[in-house]
Amino acid sequence: VSSSPCHYATRTFIQKTYSNYSDFNCQHTANTEMTDDLRAYYLNFHNNQRRRLARGNSPARSGKFNKAKNMYKLEWSCSIEELAKRAVANCNADLTENRSYGQNLAGYTFWSSDGNVPRSHIKIKELIKKTLESWFNQAKEQGWKDPNNKFTNSGIYAFANMANSKTTEIGCAHNICKGNTKVQILCLYNRVGTFTGASIYRTGKPCQKNSDCTVFPQSTCDGHGLCIKKREEPDDKTNTMCPRSSSTMTDKVRQKFLNLHNHYRSLVATGRTYDKLLGKNTPKAAKMQKLKYSCELEATAWRYSQQCRFAHSTYQERNNAGENLYKNSIPRFDKLKVASMSTEDWFEEVEDFGIGGAANFSTRFSDSGHYTQMVWQDTRQLGCAIQDCPGMTLVVCHYKKAGNYIDEPVYTAGRPCSQCGNSELCNPNEGLCYST
Repeated sequence: VSSSPCHYATRTFIQKTYSNYSDFNCQHTANTEMTDDLRAYYLNFHNNQRRRLARGNSPARSGKFNKAKNMYKLEWSCSIEELAKRAVANCNADLTENRSYGQNLAGYTFWSSDGNVPRSHIKIKELIKKTLESWFNQAKEQGWKDPNNKFTNSGIYAFANMANSKTTEIGCAHNICKGNTKVQILCLYNRVGTFTGASIYRTGKPCQKNSDCTVFPQSTCDGHGLCIKKREEPDDKTNTMCPRSSSTMTDKVRQKFLNLHNHYRSLVATGRTYDKLLGKNTPKAAKMQKLKYSCELEATAWRYSQQCRFAHSTYQERNNAGENLYKNSIPRFDKLKVASMSTEDWFEEVEDFGIGGAANFSTRFSDSGHYTQMVWQDTRQLGCAIQDCPGMTLVVCHYKKAGNYIDEPVYTAGRPCSQCGNSELCNPNEGLCYST
């Protein structure tokens, strides 16, 4: 009996040993092919490789790959495993399903002269090991070593999903079917790591302390180079914040936009944001406001988003509010995920382009205009909408007071909260001014 690997186009520390079924608590899955030992193998392989990459110990074709900051540790997701299990149920999985997830898929065929392949001849753990190694080794084999660690080569598709620094959850499944002649192995990731031109990860020092982990609010460092995202409850689809809204927004998505905006404004206010033009962290902010969510701004964002135009609205259409736009190329993308992705993308303009600190706004900041609107010190309100459009998912956020006025300060440098208004309070940990 011999095997022939048919790898489908993969579009898409301290070793912990799991010893019993309850460790992963995936009792709700009817996945008879999966054991906790195999779950641990999938998970530990990924986290070990991510840790090696973060520390600069992952070999490239020449030398080592860049170190990574804000590389997050993966956790196993039973619900994502269930999605993967369904996809490989008949060994007919393809990559058109589950498009809000990163997807790595491999297939193997087996044959014998008499057409009978004994199940005992299929060593599934060996196949999983072979598959995971081949996926991660793509970057080395392709000679990929982008200075900004961007996804630029479809030949590293599987590596990009495995190494995407913002991915925090994984679920895998495999199936042996068609008379033991075919095996499919599928891993799904809660982030898509393969948007062309997007950074797979950011070069920097791996985390040593909790404050080094800045992508997601209240993250911690595991002490070995990987950040840990605080666990979130799934979207329960409630709509109490804006009950009269005709948009498709939920409270969870609204809170995601709001919390991330305030998290990033806090990073600026407390001097924890790297500015490319400065070559160091930005100055602290003296009177950065904490945003509140506005149903009125959501309504104007929703009305404009229905046009499905990736171009700015007029000031009249948005009642003189500020505006940020984002799109990705996957229609009907998960709204909670795209709320994170858009906000992160806007904020990262300061690291990619910079503005030179707490400067007055200028037309030369055109590449950082989403960032400057996000952290405009006098903005107090935010409202957003997400629209499913032909060929894309579109995000529109509106802000008041609008930012990006020529020759006005993006923010005032100074000790956090040192210039809050007389009636305003301050959370010293956040460095943001707010009113009750």
